[in-house]
Formats: sequence, C-alpha cells, structure tokens
Amino acid sequence: ILKRVADEQHIRLIDLDTVLSGHSEYFRDFVHFTPEGHKKVAETIFAELQADFPKRLASGTSSLN
Repeated sequence: ILKRVADEQHIRLIDLDTVLSGHSEYFRDFVHFTPEGHKKVAETIFAELQADFPKRLASGTSSLN
C-alpha cells in the first residue's frame, strides 16, 4: 500500500523493509534497533538520497519528493 500511494503521489519511498527484514541482529526486539540496525538504516537512507541527488540537480528539482 505504501509503495502504491508513494507512486500515485510522486513521493520518494526508501524501502527499509527489504534491507532489514530477516536480520534479527538489527533489532533489540520487534521494533527497536540495535546500534548495528541504526547504522544500517542511516547507511541505506544516505545511499539512496546520494544516488538520487545528481538526478535532482540535473532536473532542477529541489524538493525531496
């Protein structure tokens, strides 16, 4: 549902579920991250935004959508 809504609204969605799913070492429990989990989330978001940045510069788009 989130992917569909993001597509319909032209909003960028970074899928952390794919990266974190199945990796119990990233969670203290079912919700809270371990230090390794926080690091993985930060690295994933940074990489996705960094990869998208040159495209936004070339298109003149300044929003984060």
